[in-house]
Order: sequence, then structure tokens, then C-alpha cells
Amino acid sequence: FNKSHAAAYAKIAYQTGYLKAHHASSFLAASMSADMNNTDNIHLLFDDCKINNVELLPPDINESSYKFIPLNNNQILYGLGAIKGSGDSSIELILAERKDNGSYRALFDFTSRLDLTKVNRRVVESLVRSGAFDKIESNRASLLSSVSLAVKMAEQSKNETGQEALFGSSDIEAIKLVEMNPWEEKNQLLEEKVALGFYFSGHLFSYYKKIIKSFISTKLANLKPRQESYLIAGIVSSVKYRPTSRGKIAIITIDDGEGRIDAVLGNNLLTQSYSLIKDDELIIIEGRVSVDDYSGGNRLSAVKVYDLMTFQSLKANLLKISLNGQADASKLKQLLKPYCDLNTSHKKCKVKIEYQNTQGRVELILGSEWDVSLHEDLIIGLSESFNDDNVKILYN
Repeated sequence: FNKSHAAAYAKIAYQTGYLKAHHASSFLAASMSADMNNTDNIHLLFDDCKINNVELLPPDINESSYKFIPLNNNQILYGLGAIKGSGDSSIELILAERKDNGSYRALFDFTSRLDLTKVNRRVVESLVRSGAFDKIESNRASLLSSVSLAVKMAEQSKNETGQEALFGSSDIEAIKLVEMNPWEEKNQLLEEKVALGFYFSGHLFSYYKKIIKSFISTKLANLKPRQESYLIAGIVSSVKYRPTSRGKIAIITIDDGEGRIDAVLGNNLLTQSYSLIKDDELIIIEGRVSVDDYSGGNRLSAVKVYDLMTFQSLKANLLKISLNGQADASKLKQLLKPYCDLNTSHKKCKVKIEYQNTQGRVELILGSEWDVSLHEDLIIGLSESFNDDNVKILYN
């Protein structure tokens, strides 16, 4: 009995290994299509695509099918059926209408051609969040804000006799979307996670790299068991709580876009840091890495847990900003002022200015009224305005 099973599984392993090696995109597309309702498995296979040099293209309302489709040996097109909140019947209706009457030209064209009792507002919003309308309109913020209007206009047109006048082919592109500023990268990634279950176009950790690079030097993928503690950072991707004889513990999976590790928090540390442990939040952990006998990988036994602002307020000595003769001093004041006045329990940080032009160079530490709270938005704003290399936090 055991030998027959071993032989059968060995044959399947050989066959699937051959398919993955020689027909990677077809194999991975089929694997994702077979498990479309399991977001965790789709995420794992998405990571596997990167490892195997296969590009997973975003969903496209005019090109995607229900399932994942291999376009060639290096590209897969995302399946509409794997978008959360879409529903089988809704996607089938969208695909049937597209097949019969051609591509969708705009959001208002899309809502006017479909039965909105089946393709409801939630479905349309999920499609927008996922990026399925990007080739029609790249501003997802405007699209999402316009969904209610598009649904309302479509319902109104179907209740009136002048439907063609409102949604004629010559008028459809002329209908204006609600004007909104495009999402910042962080917002877009969070919206993608709502629709797809994971960050698709990038990783949320990249948003923080500029801020933490001066004190976090080790990537999660490079962690190895050792006696000395590590200081690491990552985005919380999942949290599991387990009761033990010593009280409740937490197993937190953190992710930095290149690797993941499970961090174990004992009862006392969990009680102290409970408010910090939230999905999609950056946390900084000090702890020791050991081999996880259960999974065979590594795990981290946490000693301390910080959020970014707490860590910076405890460890930062100076915020140093380097400026040259072309720098905009009024812009600098505008950026600093809100974080001088910010009411917070965290210790504020001194600001040091280095200024130079063709005639000379000067360094000065601003007065205490210009001490700032090291909020992530301040550091991002300074980095964008004055260049990453000119904004540094000096730590103890």
C-alpha cells in the first residue's frame, strides 16, 4: 500500500516538475485557476511567478477571462474570477456582454450595458480597485469616486425612454469622471489588497525603505539563526493567537517584500504591544532567530516591539537636512511647522540644517520651537522635496 502511493506521488511530482520547468506560465496559470478562491495560495503562486521569471499582468476588463490565462511562456493575465467580491455570475455576464458587443470604452459605458442587479456597485468597485479599468482610465481614485454616479446614471437611463440620447456611442466618452487626485503608492497598494488579497503592483514596505534604511540593515530573507539579537522591520501580514499554559501568545507574520518570518510574542510582550499589531502596519522587532522545528524554516522570538514613531522618538538624536543655494526655505518651513505643533506623547527631535552655496557653508541647529515629531509623512515629504540623500535621521 505505501509503496504504491510512493510510486504514484513520485510520478505526479516528476510530471508537475517537468511542466513547471518547461511550461512555467501554463503550469502556474493552471495552478492559480484551480485555487481561485484561496487568496493565500494565489499570493504564494504570485511570489512563485517572480522566482520563475513569469510576469503576472494585472486584470483587464477588456482582455482578461474568468481564469488566469498564459499569454506566452513568460506572461500570465490575471483572471477576473479571482477578484474578491466579484462573483461567478457577475463575471460571466461581463464576459458575455463583451463578447457580444465589443470592448468597454468607459466606466459609464460599462455600467450602462450591464444588468446592475447582478453586476452591482460592490463588483464595480472591486474591479476598479484591482486595476481592471486602468487601460481605460489610469486614475483609480477618480474611477472609484465615480462609481455611484455611473450606477445612478445607468439606472436612470434604463427607466427613461431616451436611453440612447443619454448613452449614445458619440456621447459616452464625453461624460466626465469625478475629479480626484491620483492615489499615492501606499493608498493604491492598500486598495489592491482589498480587491486581490495582497499587494500587487508593489509592496507596502517599499514606502518605508527611505525612512528605516539608516537603522535596519538586515532583510528578512537573509536572517539566519544566531545567539545575538536582530533588529528587523516588516509589514504585518497575518496574526494568529494561541492559548498556552503561560497565557495567550501571538504568532505574527511580517513581510518586507523579499522575505517573510513568523515572530512569536509571549504573553507579557503581547499585552504591552497589543495596540501595535495591526494588518498592513509597519512594526520594528528586536529578537533572536532560531530554527522552527515544526516548519523547518526560521522563526523570531521577539523581545521588544515598536511602531516607527516610537522607535524614532526613543533612538533619534537629530534630523539633519542638507540644503543648497537653490533650496526653497519657505517650503521647508511649510513642511516642518505641522510637526512642530503636533500634540503627541513622543519625544520631539532637534533639527539641524546644513546649507551651502558658492560663497560658503554653514551648519545650525534650529531653536526648540522647531523641534519636530518624526512622523512618517514628514520624512516622506522632506525626501520628496529635498532629495533622499539630503534628509537623514541621526540615531544614538
